[in-house]
Order: sequence, then C-alpha cells, then structure tokens
Amino acid sequence: MSHWLEEAEREALGKESKSNSPSFLDRKMRIEKNYNAHAKEYNTFIKKLDKLVKRVNALPLEKKDPFGNIDSKSKESKLLNHMHVLKSSLRFEKKVYRGSFWDLMKPKHLKHVRVMLITVSSQFGKIGLDVRDEALLKEKIIVDKDLVKAKKKFKDEDRYHEYLNWDIKDLDEELALKIIDWLAFKAEVYELPFVKVKYED
Repeated sequence: MSHWLEEAEREALGKESKSNSPSFLDRKMRIEKNYNAHAKEYNTFIKKLDKLVKRVNALPLEKKDPFGNIDSKSKESKLLNHMHVLKSSLRFEKKVYRGSFWDLMKPKHLKHVRVMLITVSSQFGKIGLDVRDEALLKEKIIVDKDLVKAKKKFKDEDRYHEYLNWDIKDLDEELALKIIDWLAFKAEVYELPFVKVKYED
C-alpha cells in the first residue's frame, strides 16, 4: 500500500499533465482571444454587478431580510477565464421526512444557497454561467455509520444546477438587476433570462 504522500504527488502530477494537454491549451487560447476582443464589455458588466452588490449590502438589516448579504469576488483559475463568483443564502426550517416518525415532530434547519460563477467562455462572443440554486440540510456529524445508512439522504426536489452561455453583447444593466433580484431572493431561477433560453431549446 502506497503512502499518502506518494498518492498526493501522483494526483498533482496528473492535474499538471491535464493542464498541459493540447485540448486544455486550445481552450485556454480561445478564452484569451474572446477576452481580448470583449474585455471592456465583460469588465464593465462585472463592475456593474459589484456596485449593485455593494448597494444591497449597505441597506439596513430589515431591508435585507431574509438573505443578509451577497458575496461578490473574483477568483483565479488555471484557464485564466476571469471567473467572478456571486453567492447568497437564507436559512429556514422545514419538516423533512427521511424514514423516521421523529422527522414529522420537529422541523429541520435548512440553508437555501444561490451561487453564480461568471466566466469568459471559450465560445467567441459568449460568457459562461454556472448557476446553482438549492436547499441544503444542516446536519450534526454522526459517528454511527448504521444510523447514517438508515436515514434517507436529503435531496432538494427543486434543485437547479446548470452551465449556460450568454451573449456578451447582451450584458446590460437590466440583466445585472435580474441577477441581483435572484441573489436577493426577490425572483426565482426560472425568471433569469438565460435560464429561460436554456429551457426553450
């Protein structure tokens, strides 16, 4: 049996070789070409979103109920795709049946998360949108493995997680406001224009 250090080194080496593969380098080059052609429009849109997030976060607490604050930050990636991450969440209680009578007695604590990753796409003139909208069950750490197996795993039936594309030419104030509405739990995921386009195909 190999040592954990050897396994970690092999895994790191595998990731390194993937990042030097022809397909990876080709995708990275196409992203760079797309960004160089549309940097102004993309950066202007990200700045609009950041300004709106700052305005929301500066509101009095009662106006931000129930979500609190929205997180907005840029993140580095090996593809150099100028990733920007937007996140928000709200906590709530709900009765969740997972095979036990006690599930019906006391409501469970859940956290509804909304996450959007915006990137420059490898498709020319497009951005990539990784959209996630789901409720997560907050659970205590249980050491008893049999008890874990006996409980049904919680799955949000309304969960949404898709990767979508959108035209850079359509990055405007109206779209930025719709994204903020969704992050502030003022609109549902299907009210986002790029989600509608996905489901019309």
